[in-house]
Amino acid sequence: MLKDMMPWKRVAIRLAPVLAALILLTSLGRLPANASAPLASVPQDALRMTCLGNGHATINAHKETGRINFVGAEADKPIRLPGALPAEGTPEATARAYLSACGSLFGLRDQASELTVMTSETEERGRSFVRFQQVYQGVPILGGEIIVQSDASQYILSVNGEILPDVKLNTTPTVDAEAARQKALTKVAKGYELSVDELTTSEPELWIYNPAILGGPGPRLNRLVWRLDVTPVELLPIRELVLVDAHTGGIALHFNQIDAARNRSVYDNNNVRSNTLQNPANLRRTEGSAASGILDVDRAYDYTGDTYDFYWSRHRRDSIDNAGMALISTTRYCSTRSSDPCPYRNAFWNGQQMVYGQGFVADDVVAHEMTHGVTGRTSRLFYYYQSGAINEAFSDIWGEFVDLTNGKGNDSSSVRWLVGEDIPGGAIRSMSNPPAYGDPDRMTSDRYWCNEEDNGGVHVNSGVGNKAAFLMVDGGTFNGKTVTGLGIPKVASIFYEVQTRLLTSASDYQDLYNALQQACTNLIGTNGITAADCQQVKNAIDAVEMNRQPSVCAAPEAPVCDTGTPNHLFFDDLENPASGRWTTGALVGANAWYYPQNPNPYGFDAAYATSGQYNMWGYNQPERGDYFIRMTSDVALPNGAYMHFRHAYGFEDSSTGASMYDGGVVEYSTDGGVNWNDAGSLFINNGYNGTLSSGYGNPLGGRRAFGGESNGYISSRLNLQSLAGRNVRFRFRIGTDSSFDDYGWFIDDIRIYTCSTSAPTSTPTPSPTPLPTSTPTPSPTPLPTSTPIPSPTPPPTPTPSSRNVHLPLVMRPVPSGWQQLVYTTFENDFPGPWRVYDDDGAVDGEYFWARRSCRAFEGGFSGWAVGGGENGRALPCGASYPNNANSSIDFGPFSLVNASAAELRFKLWMNTELNYDRVCALASVNAIDWYGTCWSGNSNGWADRRFDLSNVYRLGNLIGRPQVWVELWFVSDGNITRSEGVYVDNVELRWCPAGASCPATSSVEPASADLFEFPVEVTRSR
Repeated sequence: MLKDMMPWKRVAIRLAPVLAALILLTSLGRLPANASAPLASVPQDALRMTCLGNGHATINAHKETGRINFVGAEADKPIRLPGALPAEGTPEATARAYLSACGSLFGLRDQASELTVMTSETEERGRSFVRFQQVYQGVPILGGEIIVQSDASQYILSVNGEILPDVKLNTTPTVDAEAARQKALTKVAKGYELSVDELTTSEPELWIYNPAILGGPGPRLNRLVWRLDVTPVELLPIRELVLVDAHTGGIALHFNQIDAARNRSVYDNNNVRSNTLQNPANLRRTEGSAASGILDVDRAYDYTGDTYDFYWSRHRRDSIDNAGMALISTTRYCSTRSSDPCPYRNAFWNGQQMVYGQGFVADDVVAHEMTHGVTGRTSRLFYYYQSGAINEAFSDIWGEFVDLTNGKGNDSSSVRWLVGEDIPGGAIRSMSNPPAYGDPDRMTSDRYWCNEEDNGGVHVNSGVGNKAAFLMVDGGTFNGKTVTGLGIPKVASIFYEVQTRLLTSASDYQDLYNALQQACTNLIGTNGITAADCQQVKNAIDAVEMNRQPSVCAAPEAPVCDTGTPNHLFFDDLENPASGRWTTGALVGANAWYYPQNPNPYGFDAAYATSGQYNMWGYNQPERGDYFIRMTSDVALPNGAYMHFRHAYGFEDSSTGASMYDGGVVEYSTDGGVNWNDAGSLFINNGYNGTLSSGYGNPLGGRRAFGGESNGYISSRLNLQSLAGRNVRFRFRIGTDSSFDDYGWFIDDIRIYTCSTSAPTSTPTPSPTPLPTSTPTPSPTPLPTSTPIPSPTPPPTPTPSSRNVHLPLVMRPVPSGWQQLVYTTFENDFPGPWRVYDDDGAVDGEYFWARRSCRAFEGGFSGWAVGGGENGRALPCGASYPNNANSSIDFGPFSLVNASAAELRFKLWMNTELNYDRVCALASVNAIDWYGTCWSGNSNGWADRRFDLSNVYRLGNLIGRPQVWVELWFVSDGNITRSEGVYVDNVELRWCPAGASCPATSSVEPASADLFEFPVEVTRSR
């Protein structure tokens, strides 16, 4: 908001406020046209504030994309469209008008070409819900959906959903549909030990997939895929969603969608093994007919009716599809497969009807399975990871609602809120006390399931949603929150509003957290719901920490040093593929290691790095192979040496993740590469996670290895003390079996080092960082001042490639005193731990930050903002800096989770055109949106500067943040220049551990300094 803009501050003299404002406006207008993020390109605060409710709306950002994924307003404070109301007056026109003006905040560039309407609904009070599917060049994006809710006056009440931003990929497949079909059939057949002839598929359709939207494992890469459903010819509880990469032919994703549901028909198979569900000879009861005398048949009939009646009487919903769909059940089902038990010991919804084994027809089970059908026709939640857990929780919730209101079965207090108490074997879950059955009752519970089994824990992690529903209905005190119960009628209304109107297929628990509050707000004045009730809803979802991320599922990070700082013996950020440090080869089959990662024979963009734009990539090929990438020279290891590297992997494994078919190992040689030893025993952080299968010819079968999926980039560390005194080299080796591929192994930032307790005497020598290959483009505007910065961890941010990933450094708190993250005196190699960026990507005419001997606060060198690049390197000391300079050095991400304070301190010498050319200290939590403080003018000598990370312009306090970047940015306009420009020296990024005593340091500045200080915000995408 304009009233929150910090005024310019004259350090040595004062300036009239009006004149200062004119200078600021003039300065902003004179930023160079080719600047990487001209402030003039950022939408006006007024527009952003209108889009986001002028401070009245609730706002949330997606935990991985960083874009807004929820804006919710109260009915009496709706969001007015930023502009005139659309002439058409339709809900779709209203929604599109809003997204035309505000879509960039959600990750959209052009809503007209990126969104197609899925459904549009207007309810009796005039509220409308328009659900859009995101597309790129006409190809739909899996999970890319957004819902716009408006009121009868065409004002916006809520906007929510997941949008995949900045999509760029080739939408022409190189793998045809039939080849994809055969891949999918073979994959599912292998996973379920069936023959291909026992399976069939839907017609393949082209989609775009990125795991970031669904929240599952795998590299965060945009992929063109063929989407198919694979189902068995005979009746089995299998309905696999399979995505086949349309460029490489690999399996990008697969999982079983079977949810393991009054025009009623009940068939009974009488425990005869059969692949037929609706054999007319087995029809035992139809709508209005008398009881059959078969217990399971009559129960299925009655409980199906009870569920239908609950949905109709409470929500006016006519059957599963809200259009009178026939409710078909088959009881006493048995599979034809002799290996499956008979009687069958489960129940499932197969997408068309409910199927029950003998004794599994209970009232809560019937309502549970039917609700899966409702979910499939409303929010369409994927049965996968958090969206699947919500899907399963919805079924449990309506199952218990029916159970507690139909007057049948055992409803005593001892079984209240138990799931399946009336089936053979007894209850399988407790909604009031999920840990009693091993399920989590809050997001930070150590029982939260993070692995691939159970489709990412859909049955286990449903405990979080179940506990919230219990608290909302019955109330109670839990996790420091007291909730007054609202009863089933109110809570059922709220959950139904969420289920049918406010969630998309990829929604997660953060989305449910927002949606439950918005639903309650929507329903104030109906069904007796009041604003006070909405506070109880919030108390319940806060109690289960629904808006937090599960702490046990974070991608594991290995510390570089437990204490002290690293002294590097070998460091390679892989930014110089021509260095000759690495070579590849194959022991069996083809060699599928690529460094640089592009180009490769598969047409696959394998750029997925933690720094710069280069990484190693080992493709998980679909045939038997054993291939490696290794160092070409040895490193002499002293005492106390470690190895540390960052990597992400996706290797072929079984549907549950229990069997790892392909994988990778790390090996070392002490005789120049003649013989190699497995390094598995040397890992002390994040070592091998499984054993490779020996069943399909993998040359590494039976060995411990990295297998399955890593859930994005992680880091691993090895203790090399046992190799002290020897010359050692390492290699990364992949073993694959005779069928199926996956994305393989991505590796970056490899180091061998010792740890010292003081600052290292030398800085590692990374390869020069190549220039970006394309001109940066502005990114969506950051949140306005009044919008709280979202708490979920921002996603890894691409730089400079759209698929490159940064990871936070891990810090270990120490008892007292300031701790250095970086201390740069420019006396050693440059840029060291910093990254250097210029804005235009040209081969010549570059003006970079560089280490120069022109000036120094102490020692022989300092950093000069225009000292590098082809022409800059030739600039004599004292030369004038160029017009249109635009360059920065940045560091990060790093973590401030355990900090109580943090700051960037440096010595500054500058002589620039006052008010137009500047140097800025900036911070970011996503490496796209930067905020901080700038200085312009003449320092008349060396001055101290302190950039406090606990009080950053607009971002506020960054202490406690898991990912932070800092940057020094120099920019000049296209007019007058001054001699030299900007130098910095003794640049220190430091943090104070929580509970430690860290005294402040006084600043020194020449009395004659003529500097202006002012706030700034910059948005850019490298």
